[in-house]
Amino acid sequence: INAEYGVKNIMESALQRQRNARRMGGGGVSEILQPVNGYRGQLSKAGTKPKDHAKANIAAMREAQRQNREKKAIEANQDSEVFKLKQFSDVPSQVQKQVKQADQALKAKKLARANGESGNFLKRGAREEREELKPKPKPKPMRAAAAPRKSNLPVEVLRPDAGPQREERNFCKENMSKIKNAKKSPPAGAPKPATKPADYGKVPKYLRERQEELAEEQREIQRLAEIDVDCPAGMRLLPEGERQSMLRTLEANKEKAANEIAKLPFVIDTVGLRRRKQAMENKVKEIDDAIRVFSRKKVYVEM
Repeated sequence: INAEYGVKNIMESALQRQRNARRMGGGGVSEILQPVNGYRGQLSKAGTKPKDHAKANIAAMREAQRQNREKKAIEANQDSEVFKLKQFSDVPSQVQKQVKQADQALKAKKLARANGESGNFLKRGAREEREELKPKPKPKPMRAAAAPRKSNLPVEVLRPDAGPQREERNFCKENMSKIKNAKKSPPAGAPKPATKPADYGKVPKYLRERQEELAEEQREIQRLAEIDVDCPAGMRLLPEGERQSMLRTLEANKEKAANEIAKLPFVIDTVGLRRRKQAMENKVKEIDDAIRVFSRKKVYVEM
């Protein structure tokens, strides 16, 4: 009894678990544990395979390409219309005519054979053979050629001397060139164009003289402007280009002297090094004084 009761409890618990699983399969717990990915996921869960649109589009494009290739091949194989001149548009082709006659003769021969006729036709070259078998006519004797009659016209008329050959000319081209080069005559009643004087376009003499006077005045003003009233006697003003060049040279010498001082040892304990350092420092001082002088706007030097 206890064994039967235990088996019964086990079966009931198993059935209860199955019912609970079915109940939970359609509820919210199942959706949380097994989420559905959109409409395609619902189709897959329902056992329906969703349509592969990308694959279908590729197949449709390939089918359209195949149809286009077939269409182009058919258009290429079609016979294009044969060009004919307008006056020969209604004239049938002789080649087609001969082919058509040969086809008609072949059909007639086949039809005669089908109707029980002999179908014996002339062989090729039979007419030429019959012509060869016929007796040839005898040639007629040739008559002696009659002497030509003497003409009453003089020899100069019968055999005129060949005159000098004329040079071939293209009269159309010559006429066109004459028309292009011909001067157009003014229409009747049109006013005559005004004639230009001999000195047209030239500068008048009084203007040339006035221009020379102005140029001379400008040169005098420039000469007076260049005279420096501050310049001492026996000196001259150094041009700006030379002043800038001298400044650049002094700056380079100063940098070179500073580099030489920097190369000296930190501790100077000998008389030679001290004299050398002092000489370099004096040189730098002189260069600074020269730079100060040449940095002025006006620099006077001896003439």
